[in-house]
Amino acid sequence: MDNSLNTPTRPQITEYTDYRLYLSDFFAWKKFESPHFTHQYCANKLGTAKSYLSQVFKQKIHISIDRASDIAKLFDLSDFEKQFFIIMIIQGLVTDTDLQNHFRGVLGRIRINEEVHGLKSFREKVNSPVPYATWLPVTIVAMANLPEFQANAEWIQKHLSDSVPLSEITDALKKVIDTKMIEFDGQRYHEPESHYSPDPNEINSHRRFIPGAQKSIDILMGDLVPHKPALFFNGGLAISQNDFKEVAEAYYRFINELMEISKKSKDPQRVLFVSNNLFHVTKPQQP
Repeated sequence: MDNSLNTPTRPQITEYTDYRLYLSDFFAWKKFESPHFTHQYCANKLGTAKSYLSQVFKQKIHISIDRASDIAKLFDLSDFEKQFFIIMIIQGLVTDTDLQNHFRGVLGRIRINEEVHGLKSFREKVNSPVPYATWLPVTIVAMANLPEFQANAEWIQKHLSDSVPLSEITDALKKVIDTKMIEFDGQRYHEPESHYSPDPNEINSHRRFIPGAQKSIDILMGDLVPHKPALFFNGGLAISQNDFKEVAEAYYRFINELMEISKKSKDPQRVLFVSNNLFHVTKPQQP
């Protein structure tokens, strides 16, 4: 009998919406790989009660941000996993609904970035000395979308966590302003509708948000950038399970309309690639 289906595998953090479920599965995998990796072993390493991680795994408590680094080290998370993990912790700790939604958007962008460019390429970016290489600048960019956002380190620390040093916030804020990841419109700082990631020469890093999608279409139609592919970055849309059926039906109508246009097309000279993974759908939220 093949037991391979029952063998735990290293969980992929981008497939989770709750870091506690991710840690629970990661713990099971680590314990399978190394039987000494028990709750008691983890408690000794972290200096906590034996029941601490059990409470986390059962989603009864959240991890404080000051424990994030120690847990990431204990679980031997990669740089990419650690940064994603920390953002998930912050999302779980904040109580403001707008902030939660913004951090959820940050995670969604990273998921799409990983899906488009591949994990290896993304990890290379994460390990490079550019502003997007740490979770803090990405978080500040997301916070800039809040109407009440203030581009000063004290305000950010107050709305983020007192455990994040003010000096680190100051440095990260300077980076995102200097590289125009957030821009001043005369009244306030905000994230631009369309902008490049830190390397403007890397066409595959070009990010376009929903309001800027029309410009991408204009580029394609007018060939304003010859031989350069346009990459659409459509932000995550929060929908209920009941709404998903309507979204799926709209997608099928869209595909059928494209097929009809293609069938009627005469003297074809271009190819439009339509992926069957046009939508990347997350797993349902845990109750």
